[in-house]
Formats: sequence, structure tokens, C-alpha cells
Amino acid sequence: MKTLSLRSLKRSWTINILFVLTAVFFSLCSILLAQLIIFGHPKFPTQQPILISTGAALSLLLVAHLSYLATERIPGSAPQFLAIPILAFYFLVLSTTLYFLRIDYSRVVLGAAFVGLVIWYIIGTILLRRYEIGRIGLVPPITKSKLEQLPRINWEDLTNPNQSHEVLDALVVSNEAEIPPDWQRFVTRARLDNLPVYTVDAIKEAVTGKVDLDKVTANDRSLLIWGRGYLFIRKYLDWIIALFALPFFIPILAILAIWIKLDDGGPVFYIQERTGFKGKPFRMYKIRTMSHKSSGSTSLEDAKTKEDDKRITRAGQFIRKSRLDELPQIFNILLGQMAWIGPRPNAVKLSEWYRSEFSQYDLRYLVPPGITGWAQVNHGHVATIDGEREKVAYDLFYAKNVSLSLDILIALRTIKVMVTGSGAK
Repeated sequence: MKTLSLRSLKRSWTINILFVLTAVFFSLCSILLAQLIIFGHPKFPTQQPILISTGAALSLLLVAHLSYLATERIPGSAPQFLAIPILAFYFLVLSTTLYFLRIDYSRVVLGAAFVGLVIWYIIGTILLRRYEIGRIGLVPPITKSKLEQLPRINWEDLTNPNQSHEVLDALVVSNEAEIPPDWQRFVTRARLDNLPVYTVDAIKEAVTGKVDLDKVTANDRSLLIWGRGYLFIRKYLDWIIALFALPFFIPILAILAIWIKLDDGGPVFYIQERTGFKGKPFRMYKIRTMSHKSSGSTSLEDAKTKEDDKRITRAGQFIRKSRLDELPQIFNILLGQMAWIGPRPNAVKLSEWYRSEFSQYDLRYLVPPGITGWAQVNHGHVATIDGEREKVAYDLFYAKNVSLSLDILIALRTIKVMVTGSGAK
């Protein structure tokens, strides 16, 4: 993933290594403390289960830290809160693997290592927040006035091409205007000294998490250039996860079905034709949350969901707010029509409307549609041209930067949306 990391501009590999070593120290201290509390004395890693658990936990730390570094680079992430779910995911995978392989391991050691790592990651990321704001030099003709609206960055207008660049953490150059020869030499010296050099567009994307839609064209080669291999692998992982999740979702669907029948007696499911991958239409399944008398309409106005829409039933209010109406789309995943994460598929009527209003709209279908997505967790539901343009700007950022780390962040933020109900209509 090629997302710019403003958060770690000043963070060297030395700091990262010290961070990991301190994590190891916290983990070992936590293991010893847990053994003292439970057994009354420390059990050093001479017994095979303790040795295996300690070695596995510390080996897993490296993988988890690399995943954490990739995820914290994404705009909108909160590093101090990412540690728990990322570490929990990897420790769950580790313990499950050890269990099914019938390898004897210590639950006390694994649990204590997890607690110690979480404590350090929360403390450590808070301490490292002072590295988030760096000094970024603006190479003429770029000036501070063009970028001052971006948060948490100290811009520095450069005036002398012979000045030292050692006090800077990065450079920003114009991606449109021509750079004068003396400033080109300045930028070249900086690049030879491994100073990051970014364009204005790259900086804006890194901070806002969306592309400048006016600068995106149909032949933009940056879309999906890095993510094709990942999407190919993820297609099969999505199917496997959906297959394993289905038995857990069926009881929830059954409860929702009973509730809807008791509420207004209408059909449980709502099937609508949506625009999918590469613009091909497909039938998408949802839990019905609106009056069944209005569900059969295919007009453009009825395809829009408005604020305080009167068509939403009493049961539908909660179901929509918690996003449980999207659960039946697990069948669309099993049919290969959708993914867990990707741009939300719009109704065909809405797609036709949006397509007629701005030419970049269909580029969002370069990526398979998903149950949740980057635009959903950042912007929620919309029913206007301006709102949809904003969502497409987020969708195309996702298309440019699709990766496991971005999907992890979207999944975590989706859980937050489900709990708080933000962005629902």
C-alpha cells in the first residue's frame, strides 16, 4: 500500500526496534507477574508448553507490529485504540492454530503476553504521538496558503534553495507547475539523502483519506495498481469467512424475521437490483426495513433514502441503525457477487442518475462491492449528487490503496458504526 504516513515521518527504524524491544520486556514482565499470582513462583521457559507459548507469542509480536504499522498510516486511524483488536486477532489465530494442531501450550503465558503487549502499545502510541506533527518544507511555487487547511502539520515556506534540508521531515512539490532549476537541484539533494518528497495531491489524500475527484480521469493508472493480487486472494478468503459465519448469522436472521412478521406482517427479505463489479447488475438481498407497500417501487425518488423517511417501519428503525439489514448479503458473498469490504452497490436507478451527473462515478466499480466500505465508515448514506461525489472520492481512495491493513481499519470502524448507529438513515 502506498499511502503516505504523516504520522511516522520522523519515526526511524531505531525507534521502531526500541518500541518492539520494550514490548518484549512488557510481555515477559506480564508473564512472570501472572505466574507469581497464579502459581506463587515464576516458571521459567524450561517446560515445553511455556517455552512454546513464550516463543510463539514473541514471534507473533513481529507480525502484529508490522500489521499495526501499516494500519496506523491510514487517514482516520487512532493508533492508541488499534492495538487491542489487532493483537487480539493475531493471538486468536495463534491460539486456534495451536489448539487444532494439538500442540501443548500455556494459556496463562499467552494470556499474560497479550495483556502486557496491549498495555505497552497503548502507552507507547500515546508517547509517540509527539512524532505525528512534522516540519514539511514547501518547494516554490507551493505556498502555505494552499495547504493551511490540513490539520496537524507544520508547513514551512522555503525561500532559499541553498538552505539545509536536514531540519525537515519531508518536502512537498507541485504536481502541476514547473519547478525552477535551482529548486530542482534542492529536491534532488534531498531525495539522495532519503528525505521523502510528495506532491500536493499525495499530501491531501494522505490527510483526508479521499482523492480529488476533479483530477481523476478514466485512464488514471494509479487505480488498483497495487491491489489486484490482494483482491484475488481476498475473494477466496471472503467466501471461506462467509461460509464459516453463516451458521452464526442464521439465528440472528431468524430472530429478525420473527420481529418483522410481528411488526407489520410483510415479507422478511427485500431484493433489489444493484450495480456491481465492473458495472454489472445483480440482485442484492437485504432485511426489509420499510413498509412492504412501498418496497416494490423502482422509481428514482423511491430509490433514495431520506432523513426520517416515513416508509421505515418501527422494527426497521433499529435494524437500519445497527446495520443488521445488511446480513443477508452474506449470500451475495457466497454467490461471488459481493465482498465483505468494498464500495457499497447503489440501486441501478441511482447509478444511472449519478453516472449522468459526473463521469468518474463508474470508476468505483473497479473494485467488487462490499457490505461495508471506506466511504460508508467516513461519510454514511447520501441521496444527493454532492454527497455521492464525496463518497466516490472515498471509494477511489480505497481503489488506489486497497490492502489488508485498510480492510482491518474499515472492519474496526464498521463495528463502531454498528454500535453507535452513526450515518444511518
